Amino acid sequence: NSSAGGAGFSSFNSSLFKESLPTTSAILSGNFTLVNNFGTVIPAANIVSIVLTSVVNGFNDPVNYFTLDEVGTTKFFNVNTTADYYSNVFFGTTSELRTFVLNFTSTTNVGGVTVITQYAETIILENVDPIITAATPASGSTLETTRYTTTFATLDGVNGANNTTLRTQDLDWSIVSVFDTAGATPTVNIQSSNYFTLPTSVLATQKRAILTNNAISSMPPSTYEINLKLSDAGAVDATAQYTLKMGVTPDSMKALEFSVVCQGDADGNSVFLATEVTITGQADADQNGSYIFPGPLSFWLNQSGNSIITIDRTNATTNTGYNSCPSGNNVLYAATSAAVRTLFTGGDCTCTPDSSAGSFTEISNISIAPYEFEII
Repeated sequence: NSSAGGAGFSSFNSSLFKESLPTTSAILSGNFTLVNNFGTVIPAANIVSIVLTSVVNGFNDPVNYFTLDEVGTTKFFNVNTTADYYSNVFFGTTSELRTFVLNFTSTTNVGGVTVITQYAETIILENVDPIITAATPASGSTLETTRYTTTFATLDGVNGANNTTLRTQDLDWSIVSVFDTAGATPTVNIQSSNYFTLPTSVLATQKRAILTNNAISSMPPSTYEINLKLSDAGAVDATAQYTLKMGVTPDSMKALEFSVVCQGDADGNSVFLATEVTITGQADADQNGSYIFPGPLSFWLNQSGNSIITIDRTNATTNTGYNSCPSGNNVLYAATSAAVRTLFTGGDCTCTPDSSAGSFTEISNISIAPYEFEII
């Protein structure tokens, strides 16, 4: 008789079966009972038992991850996870470890006819997307920094597992792309240049990544857009982006000539050459102002190398009466052009004037286009 025994379940929707499930949780969105061949629910009085006889994973290995539990007294059931499941299962890269076949046996008695039926239901764990739990500085930040800085950002993330001890499993940080947005080819991914690395470690229950300078001083002092991602075995990544502004764009660069009659010099004016750079618009207000390098631009380029002009703001001379004129990448600094010119004439870069203070002549405005500038 078609109505004498169980033929299936009234429902078996495992939409709750996600890696974010707390321990010992139901995996089915609704409780189920038995139906006969006509799809009619079998009365509870005719259901002798429903038993979860075995569970195997995708490798056909038996596991102790689920229990079948009756809900109330009307022969409705749900499947719950076990503590063993909670300790071991997450959405990892090995699909067989998150796929399970649940085997059931039911016994019914209708009109004195006992029927034993077996069922198999396959459930597949659903992923919960990884998240970035902390980022210092925040993703999306533009950092005014230098190519001598060792690290730029620290990020923490987890996968979607509810069990905190599993949250760093099969979880990877990586650099997706690097763009030199101030360079000649701003849309070309230059990740292969290996300017930056992203070493990772496990810190408590977090997977930490540190955006690190892998090319101290050897990369151009440009502006870099760096795109990162945090990936688990699922299809959706968590992402972060940083813009590292290592270069500066001066307002102007001028070749100066200072003419003065030096004390005790009867031969006429002495001439002292200097290069003046003015910068505004930096987020670090301490870097805005005017800089003088004692000597012509060619001397400065020889110190910095190639077409890169390095301005050492950290060690800049800022007070008059200095005994040693700056050399190398060192410069004179003041908030205004007039002040830095006074500073240039107020120490060892020129001479003690005989009778007049001397005067500056702006020999030329120097194009900044051929050069890259940085402040350290």
